[in-house]
Amino acid sequence: MKSRIHKIISHRRYVNRQQIVATVTVVAVAAISFYTLVGGHAQSPYAATEAEQGNLTGSATVVGDSTASGSSAIKFGSGGIVNNVPVSIASDCSVDVTSALLSWIASVPDNSTLLFGTNKCYRVESTVEIRSRNGLMFEGNGSTFKSLNPMTTGSTIDDQRAMWRVIGSTNFIFRNMTIIGAYANGGTHDPTLQHAHGIDIRGTSAEIANVNMSNLAGDCVYFGLGYDNITRSSGSYHDSTCSSIGRNAASITAANNVTVNKITTNKVGYTAFDLEPNVGTYTNTTGWGTSNISVMGSTVGSYYLYAFSVVENAPNLNDSFTGNTITSSNGLRVGVVAPGSAVRPNNITVSNNSASIATWSPAIEAHNVDILTVTNNTVPMIAGSANTVYMATVDNSCKANVSGNSYPGGAQEVLVTNPVTSC
Repeated sequence: MKSRIHKIISHRRYVNRQQIVATVTVVAVAAISFYTLVGGHAQSPYAATEAEQGNLTGSATVVGDSTASGSSAIKFGSGGIVNNVPVSIASDCSVDVTSALLSWIASVPDNSTLLFGTNKCYRVESTVEIRSRNGLMFEGNGSTFKSLNPMTTGSTIDDQRAMWRVIGSTNFIFRNMTIIGAYANGGTHDPTLQHAHGIDIRGTSAEIANVNMSNLAGDCVYFGLGYDNITRSSGSYHDSTCSSIGRNAASITAANNVTVNKITTNKVGYTAFDLEPNVGTYTNTTGWGTSNISVMGSTVGSYYLYAFSVVENAPNLNDSFTGNTITSSNGLRVGVVAPGSAVRPNNITVSNNSASIATWSPAIEAHNVDILTVTNNTVPMIAGSANTVYMATVDNSCKANVSGNSYPGGAQEVLVTNPVTSC
């Protein structure tokens, strides 16, 4: 009997030992698997979240997030490599880092993000000019790019002193940064310095988002012709501010398919939004000219000449100014004009804009337009003699629809002269 009991106990001890071994084995395998998964990243992208840990790898990017620690977070799946600005590049605006930035940008491959320090300051006294690149995203990370050297009226060098210039490139992005020039006469136009822009886009597709610009002698953003004299620019400019500048908040001289949306402007030395091709060679989509340009949802503070203008030096096709709010003491002023021989614009729309301050007559003037729509605008007018205060004048144009506008203080909605019967 004892022998039988002993055998049963021995058997149970053997089973327990086997269970313990099995359990230990499972735990060990699980630990090894977990280590392999974490250590090998399980083929998932990984982001080094501290600057000293180097560049982001895989498809990780840093994005703004006000709810996160440090107001930034890691986003996976966006593609490209994120390159942190080298620590050797001064980030306190103590010295000019134009050359250092150019060297760093040249070392970074296409389809990459260039990540600047959080809320740093980079001094730029020349032009950060980039040519023939693709897919570069400049993530400002709240930093400022600033010029401190005074500008001299009549200086050819200062006239070409754009802060950023991109030529013959594709898929560029500038975002989450501040650009401050050295122009001390914001709100006043100086024609000898008018080409010193904040972001100068030439024959390039680009997006400018959440960029605040000021103290520039030229434009905040310029969309122009490539150096091949053929390629127009394209892209978008949105959710940004532009103030205390010498020329225009946005100049569009050679571009297709540009959206300008939610821009707040003030102290603009010339025209807030100007579609003004140069005189030169063109087709409807190449060379000088504009097509499918939309300016919308913006707030226009003080300016000198127009809130919106279309200048007829080359084709302007399917362009619009819609849903904008004008707070300037000039009120809402729009010009579709030809300083010389006109290339007739086609399908120009000015609709659903509103001003809070009265302006003089005419608020909107249009010449030589084939298909013009001016509807549902609110344009207070300075009262005058009966039948002399027109909200709009339209001359030598075809298929002009001026209707449904509110013009308190005005005598007539529109005066039409020299109508064209076919277009």
